[in-house]
Formats: sequence, structure tokens, C-alpha cells
Amino acid sequence: PKQILMYRALGEPLPVFAHLPLILGPDKQRLSKRHGATSLENFREMGILPEALRNYLALLGWSAADGVTEILSDKELIEQFSLERITKSPAVFDQEKLNWLNRHYMKESPPSRLVQIALPFLVQAGYVAQPLGPDVLTWLERVLDAVLKNLDQLSQLPAAARLIFEYDATQTATGEGTRHVVEDAGARAVLAAFIPKVVAEQELTYERFRALAKEVQKETGKKGKDLFHPIRVAVTGAVSGPELEKLIPIFEEGAKLPLQRHVKSTAERLREFAARNDALHHASFRAQFISGIIMPTMMFIGNLNYVAIAVVGGLRVANGTMSLGDVQAFIQYSRQFTQPLTQVASMANLMQSGVASAERVFAVLDAPEQDPDTGSPAHITDPRGQVAFEDVSF
Repeated sequence: PKQILMYRALGEPLPVFAHLPLILGPDKQRLSKRHGATSLENFREMGILPEALRNYLALLGWSAADGVTEILSDKELIEQFSLERITKSPAVFDQEKLNWLNRHYMKESPPSRLVQIALPFLVQAGYVAQPLGPDVLTWLERVLDAVLKNLDQLSQLPAAARLIFEYDATQTATGEGTRHVVEDAGARAVLAAFIPKVVAEQELTYERFRALAKEVQKETGKKGKDLFHPIRVAVTGAVSGPELEKLIPIFEEGAKLPLQRHVKSTAERLREFAARNDALHHASFRAQFISGIIMPTMMFIGNLNYVAIAVVGGLRVANGTMSLGDVQAFIQYSRQFTQPLTQVASMANLMQSGVASAERVFAVLDAPEQDPDTGSPAHITDPRGQVAFEDVSF
């Protein structure tokens, strides 16, 4: 082996070598780049904490003294490690197991340290720009705490925090996942009562937010999910996510901070939502109103034609200038002209329904383009946010 040749070339005594079993991919083939991350740089760009990686690597081809414990500190690894517990069978690299350990260590890590490690991902997404003041760093700790339970890796932070940094009122009012919520009659009643109350507030705390919701509950008779679900959708633009108890203070405090991407306050979000939702509702109402006029008008014109023929024909039959058969034949002939009117009425009805749908579609297309999903690992260039992995060895 080349290691022995190097020792001999340096004239150094040979140490005792021990060989860990081979690491395989999920397909039981030798682990390689085609299986995903294989270098320390790859794992850093994924947002894997060094202690999680150390812990996981130690378990590949080795087990703790009790054969059960999987979460081990550096001190415990050093105390329990022995060559006798190394297995002979190849170890299979399990990304889900590594993610599980990473979730554990992210929860255990001090918030200030975790923010420093996560900063490059937020900078890459365009949400913040360094240098950051202490107020922003403290606020980011709250942001991270709110979304942490949804993260396997820190590279997923920008996607999880999108509902904080980005709010699209048009998408909220027309999106497939949210539209059915806000268009419900009960939801419209809740939001019609709730939005003016929030917009009128100068300062909004979560306690005041809850008090306003209680007022709306008394006014509308809605409670529980029927009350808070439409409010959540209107405020966050999503049907699920972190607790509003955490999000409302984050929105309010973030709106006052000098961030690269402005965070909208609760009132800003609801004001935009109300304006966009009302515009779309009025457009739909106009289309339905016009459709309701065209169809009866066309039908009236068609029926008026038959009435005119019947009256004039009846008079001529009475005067003897036309037979009853001639009147019936003329009515049949006139249907060639009146039938298209009915078809035009039906087509107009369909067209107006299409216009209502098209107005919603174009409203979405005209909305400001959002940044692409940043769920994939970002390339980190800022050394201040990098994690040192030089001690990943055993």
C-alpha cells in the first residue's frame, strides 16, 4: 500500500494499521459521486453540521458498546471506540439516517451558532446581505427557530423561510392550494371582519392579534379551524406552516429591520390581499352579470320573432290573404335565423365564463416573478459562514 511506502521513504517506523469495512451506496455498490455527496465540501454545502457527520461516520462499520446507542458525543466516541467492535460486513450509507442525526444536532446547537452557519444560504437566496447588525442576527434566530422542525439540512432554510421573506397576494387569492379556502363564504365573512381591524392597528402583537380574532369570532360565530384557517392563508399565503404565535412577531419585527428583502408586516400582507381578492371577485361578478344579461336577451329576441310571425300571419289568415299552412311554413323557415341566436347566446355565456377564468390566470401571470426554489444546496463562497471539518477523523 502507498501509505507503507511513504513511511519507508521517510524512514519512519511503521504504525499498526486497521481497515474499516467498505462503504456502499443504497444500491449496494461502492459509494461514489453518482450516489450524491461524497466530500466534506458537499456535506457543508448541504448544511450538515460537523458533529452530525462525525457521529454518523463513526457508526459506519462500528457500533457503540451497548450496541443500541446511536447519538454519541465526541467524548463518548473516544471513550467507547475499540477495534474489537468494528464489523466485517460493508456499511451502507443512509442519507436519511444522516438527516435524522443532523436534525437532532440542529435542535441541540445554540441559536447564535446555527445562524452563523446558516447565513450563507440566506445570502445566496438574496434575503439578507452582510454585514448584519445584532438586531438582525437576533431576529434571524427567531426565524430559524420557527422553521427548524421542518429542516433536514440547513440548505433547506431559504425554501422554509420563503413565506416570511416573500408574500404574493395574487398567488394567495388564485393559487390552487389557497383559492378554495379564501373563496369560501364563511372565510370571506371572517376576513371581511378581520382585515379592517388589523389594518387599523398601529402596533400589532400576537396578544392583540388573538384579541382581534376573538372579536371576529363573536361577530361571525366562526371558531377553531373555520376562524383561524382563512386568517392563516391570508396572512402567510400558505395552508400550513409555523405557528402564528411565532410568525406574527417575526413579521412585525422584520418589517422594521433594514433587510435586503423587505419583510411585509401583517397589515401590509392583509391590505394587499384584500385589494387583490376584491379586484378578482369584482371581475368575476362582472363576467357573471354580463353573461346573465346576454342569454335572456338573445332568447327574448328569438321568441319575439315567433310572436311577430304568429300575429301577422294570424291577421293575414283572417283576411284570407294567407293560409294557415303558409304561416306554419314561414315559422319553420324563420327558425333558420332564430336558432343561431340561441347558439350565440350559449356561446356568449361560455365566453364570459372563460373571461372570468382568464382574468384570474393573467392576474397570476402578471404578478412579480418569484426567485427560483432554493431547496438545492447552494454554492457557498462566504468564508464567514463556513464550517471547519478539519477534526472529522477518528
